[in-house]
Amino acid sequence: MHDHRFHRTAFQNAADRAEAASSPVLERQMMIKNLLFEYPQFQSVIGNVAKFHIPVEDTGLADIGVVGGVMGESRAGKSKILESYSRRFPSVVEDDIVTYPVVYIEARADWDSLEFARQIFRATGKQYVPRAGVAAMNTAVTLRLRDHRTTLLIVDDSHFIFDSKRTRKTNVSLIKEIVDAQFCNVLLAGLPSIETAVEHEAQLRGRGGFPRFDVKAFNTKTKAGRDNYRLFLHGIDQRLPFAESSDLASKAFSDELRRMSNGSVGLTMNVVRAAALMALNAGTRRVLGTHLRAAAEQRALLDRTRPGFGEEGEGGVDVYA
Repeated sequence: MHDHRFHRTAFQNAADRAEAASSPVLERQMMIKNLLFEYPQFQSVIGNVAKFHIPVEDTGLADIGVVGGVMGESRAGKSKILESYSRRFPSVVEDDIVTYPVVYIEARADWDSLEFARQIFRATGKQYVPRAGVAAMNTAVTLRLRDHRTTLLIVDDSHFIFDSKRTRKTNVSLIKEIVDAQFCNVLLAGLPSIETAVEHEAQLRGRGGFPRFDVKAFNTKTKAGRDNYRLFLHGIDQRLPFAESSDLASKAFSDELRRMSNGSVGLTMNVVRAAALMALNAGTRRVLGTHLRAAAEQRALLDRTRPGFGEEGEGGVDVYA
């Protein structure tokens, strides 16, 4: 019934909710941890990434060897979108070869000049990484991606690739070698600073002109943005494995969640997931305001001068459905 890697299923009625609420606690915990709601911006970015990856359906012959980007502020929801996309292309065996159509890795600030290549080796199932210098490693990992039929390499938190003067040159060199081999596109995801970094790297900018797709927080300054945020909360609520709706989209809850997160998907989900686990542990039929308040307090997001989430710790009844 449920994909534990990502829990997407909405509980449409009381029977669905009753079934979810009666599931083993560990299963419900995984539903909460891996909850994923594909709200409109999520679907839009997925569509753009799909066109970047496979610009002409059923062929990989057009626009290959391109460097692109997915840009957004921290906690805007980029990683979940890209992880979800990569999971649509699992490794399979073709002609006695294990293929990795889409490879997803996360960059880190502590990478040395060889770690980028090492991470690609590991992401393609090779735990033993050969010893070699930078040039040889870059060539070896490029050949590995080609031999295992990778057509898209996603590098999340790519701003770290450019942050260190010590490793920037070798990281850029590896990206260039991969795209120049003309079998794979590279998608750099992370903070908006990536675009500035690419502007100063003509050898990357010249590989397709750096098409980019933005991921933004909900604009809570506009009515449309606030309405979309409430729709997002409603979608999350539909997927929480409890016997009753938690009324996340009620005014009492949505106003407070919006204020503390400023429309950030990541910050909102940090609070909602933690509150849902508290509710699960407490054995309540839904997530209560007391759980949301406690989760927000733990993350120093709650304004203690305001009541927050209703005076009695219960949600409102103005549900945006």
